[in-house]
Amino acid sequence: MKLRSMESKNKIYSKIFLYLTISISVTIFVLSAIFYVNFSNISLSIINSYIKDSLSQISYSATFMTFSAKTMAKQLYSDSNITYLLNNLNPDYPQLSVSLDRLSAYKSSSPFIQSIYVFNSRTDTFYSTLDNGVEGKASFSDSSVLDILENPGQYNLQNPIPRIIPAKSRDEKTSNVYSFVLNDFPTNPDKIPSSIILNISAEWIRDIITSMETNNEGDIFIIDSQGRIINNAHNTSLLTDVSDKKYIRQVLSAPMNSGVFLSDIDGVRSLVTYVSSDSIGWKFIRLTPYKNIVSKIDRMRYLTIIIGVLILFCGLLSSLFISRRLYKPINRMAVKISKLESEKRNRFYEVKQEFLRKILHEGLHQNAQDLQPDFSELNILIKLESEIVLVLFKIDHFSDFCNKFTSIDRSLYKFSLINIASELFSETFTAEGIDSGDDHVVLILTRKNNNFNASKAVIDPIIRKLQEVVSEHLQFSFTSVVTFQGNMADDLKFLYDQALIYVHHRIFHGHGSILYVAEIMANIDPNYTYPITKEKELVEALMVGKSDSAKSIYREMIKQTLTCSFNILNLTLLRLLIAINIAVDSLEKDVDLATPYKFSGFTSMLNSLETLEEVEEQFFLMFDQIIENINTRIDYKKSAKYNSLVNKVMEKVRNSYTDKNLSLDSIADSVNMSSIYLGRLFKKIASKSVADYINEIRLEKAKEFLSATDISVNEIVEEIGFSNSGYFYATFKKATGVTPNVYRQCTGKIHEDTK
Repeated sequence: MKLRSMESKNKIYSKIFLYLTISISVTIFVLSAIFYVNFSNISLSIINSYIKDSLSQISYSATFMTFSAKTMAKQLYSDSNITYLLNNLNPDYPQLSVSLDRLSAYKSSSPFIQSIYVFNSRTDTFYSTLDNGVEGKASFSDSSVLDILENPGQYNLQNPIPRIIPAKSRDEKTSNVYSFVLNDFPTNPDKIPSSIILNISAEWIRDIITSMETNNEGDIFIIDSQGRIINNAHNTSLLTDVSDKKYIRQVLSAPMNSGVFLSDIDGVRSLVTYVSSDSIGWKFIRLTPYKNIVSKIDRMRYLTIIIGVLILFCGLLSSLFISRRLYKPINRMAVKISKLESEKRNRFYEVKQEFLRKILHEGLHQNAQDLQPDFSELNILIKLESEIVLVLFKIDHFSDFCNKFTSIDRSLYKFSLINIASELFSETFTAEGIDSGDDHVVLILTRKNNNFNASKAVIDPIIRKLQEVVSEHLQFSFTSVVTFQGNMADDLKFLYDQALIYVHHRIFHGHGSILYVAEIMANIDPNYTYPITKEKELVEALMVGKSDSAKSIYREMIKQTLTCSFNILNLTLLRLLIAINIAVDSLEKDVDLATPYKFSGFTSMLNSLETLEEVEEQFFLMFDQIIENINTRIDYKKSAKYNSLVNKVMEKVRNSYTDKNLSLDSIADSVNMSSIYLGRLFKKIASKSVADYINEIRLEKAKEFLSATDISVNEIVEEIGFSNSGYFYATFKKATGVTPNVYRQCTGKIHEDTK
């Protein structure tokens, strides 16, 4: 009873302590906020009044500039010297000089005038205070003024027009000006009226703005009614459009001529003050960083917040310590409940996966009506009568995947792949995922709405997106196979078997490819014939140590299979491997050659390769090892045994050179050896081929007959074993440089002289 009472007191104490801590902290924060807001409003009111006064002064200066410019423009228009420039057809040069001097005098009379133009529409000529003085319309340097004269309806000619014009100074390329245009009423609507253009330098206004920025804090600038910058102290490009900024839109839409508000500008909370000038349609804006205005208030606010946080933190620590003791029994119960729920979910997932794997591997042998309760109980979304498409995802570099992760981790990665794929496909299809094997998972897709569109155009973008997500977050890639459309009840196993067959076509297309069964079947060439001639050429090149030739022939043979099925490629590789194995076996028997390559192991390894590049790498490695072993073996065996064998071949040739059928093959048969190996061994030791040696012996005998006897050449050909006289003539001349008859004449004469 006493223990229960103590527990009750502890609970009451912890609640009172927690509530008190929170109440004090909240009270401190609320009072601080009220004080901060009120003090900020007073400070803002004082500063805003000062800022408005400075902006009003700038506005007055701009208005004065406008009034002065318009007054001067009217003076120009009423001056006879200027009107001469406006209206003359054939200028009198003395009078023209006087008028231009008068124009320059007007320009010099005011500090803010940048330049003055007079446009004569009769002669399409500009008279200006610029260096050239007189220029035609087409060559006038300030081309933008023509747009104003040609399209006056697009500009408000009653107000100054901000422009960027070519600068007179070499140090600057452009000048910012405000242009005032005064012109005649056009008598011809298709012709530009004669006009006076007065350009006021923007620097004059900028100097006034700069003088107002006494503390270099914030920014003062002018915008027009369209939200374009007209002037500012920091020389931002004239006519820069800032209407997309939130605070500018607020200024432009404000109903009052002046105002102030707070806004976040480029991440800085600032005070925005504006004044409008109705006479010229400009708005004068000043931005002041809010922290500069209320920095002292902020220090007070931060101190208050820190104290409040400390109080709150201490209260929370105490409350946390007490509440944790109270929460322990509840936590133990929650953990047990959570564990039970997790086990239930995992068990449900395992049962569902096992059921889906079984129907995928074995097919649906039961009546669909009998299986429907299982589908409902396991919450399988795809109905038995549905039209379906299977998408198989086969993990690339699976051997590396297995080495990197444990079986549990691999299951989790495949589970993640299924979840991501189901989520991406769920926008268009109803999907069920199955972890169906060691290296692949399967997604069953069916209609989500009435339309079941499983075309490449729909599925391809989803798989591409899935590949990006999996590569980024799970760090592995996979190859996809999309089957034909079929029925869930009748075709599930057939579609799965089909996907397992055609996923092997990854070997042609590479990792990460998306394979469509329909496309593969349509593109398979049924007329493939195994290139037995190429096989023999490859084996012969391999046996004589021509590695590059063997590799080139291999590539040609594989290239012929690229339009065939995977089975054709597999049979081609196996048949080629068998031919190489037979040739190597023959060498082992003939010359006691023991190759380190185990062809049975190579066949097993071949089945695990995933791309043609990997297959080629292994074949080329085998080629190099076989050739290296043959070369090493021949060099090692270059001893009395092989010298004796070569001597035996030479003796055979010397004794049988008259035999027309004498050849490498006949000699190899007589010594019970491979003709390829015997020919290579003979050339290695004798530095000539067997055929060359046979011809050499026969030609020696022919020379003897020619120099010592009078029998005819044809009879000599028969005696020495050449099959025809034409071949003998060609061979003899190639060896000696002369024909047999010439040789006989030369050697016969020498013989007679010797006698």
